[in-house]
Amino acid sequence: MILMIDDVKMVNADMFYPYVSKALAHDMDSIANGDKLYEKLCEVEEPLEIMIHDFDDIPKESLEFAKSVLSVFMDARMKNKNITVNFINDGSYR
Repeated sequence: MILMIDDVKMVNADMFYPYVSKALAHDMDSIANGDKLYEKLCEVEEPLEIMIHDFDDIPKESLEFAKSVLSVFMDARMKNKNITVNFINDGSYR
């Protein structure tokens, strides 16, 4: 499975968690915070590639939230070897 996340989704919790919840849990509200996201990621049994696009384009006021989400991704990746995290800059996939 591939989970694609761009700078727009990483702006705030209201945009990020429903998107991730729908992708990973197939509903809109079961993943509503970092703890729930970590739990779900640690349960993933199939290979999951998290592709983060344009992280450097995240607005300054959203960086704290984006960094907290990124921390969850990295922590879950350390626990669950089925997870990979890749950063894609705008020019790297042309």
